[in-house]
Amino acid sequence: MTVCSTVYHSVQAASLDGHYVAYCLNDVDKNWYEYDDSHVTRVSEPEVMSKEAYVLFYRKKTSDKTEQIREHVKELMRKPERVCITVLVPVHQ
Repeated sequence: MTVCSTVYHSVQAASLDGHYVAYCLNDVDKNWYEYDDSHVTRVSEPEVMSKEAYVLFYRKKTSDKTEQIREHVKELMRKPERVCITVLVPVHQ
């Protein structure tokens, strides 16, 4: 298993308030990104691993078929002009 995402809780020294920041590994470009409210920033792996994580998310080793599907999705994501996504929203009456 490998870490694919973490949540970090920073506590302000002058108060009991804190702030949550998520770090996620992008499976397509293999870079780590910091998600801080409306800001997304690319960060280094050592920076992510130096934080005291509040929550860790792991990716379990998958079957060969799952890996084939994942690679196909990655290929489609690299070619956004060829991807068409339809979202169906149920209508409640």
